[in-house]
Amino acid sequence: MANQRGKRWIVSEPAPDSWLAGYRGMTPILAQVLYNRGLTTPEDAAEFLAQRDIRHNPFRLADMAKAVARLRDAIKAGESIVVYGDFDADGVTATALMVQGADSAGRGARSRVYPQPC
Repeated sequence: MANQRGKRWIVSEPAPDSWLAGYRGMTPILAQVLYNRGLTTPEDAAEFLAQRDIRHNPFRLADMAKAVARLRDAIKAGESIVVYGDFDADGVTATALMVQGADSAGRGARSRVYPQPC
């Protein structure tokens, strides 16, 4: 399968129905992703999904506790919140999550995404 830029997508074969039957309680797409990753048993999948990798702990970032405290103060004080992000997939996603978080805390936020450099 090719896209408009001539890149080729490599699409994995669907997981066998007999294999998927062992993954009750999971969505078919999640079971397929696990199959594509080579997790061959429900136990392997459960272990993979239960991992708590410390590298993904946002509080390991410098000054994260200060940033969270500042956001809490801004929400309590009714201050305006603006989230700045960049144009790539993770930047737009992070910006959207921050805005959604502010909305769910009862304080809407505006966002600005830097355009792609020329």
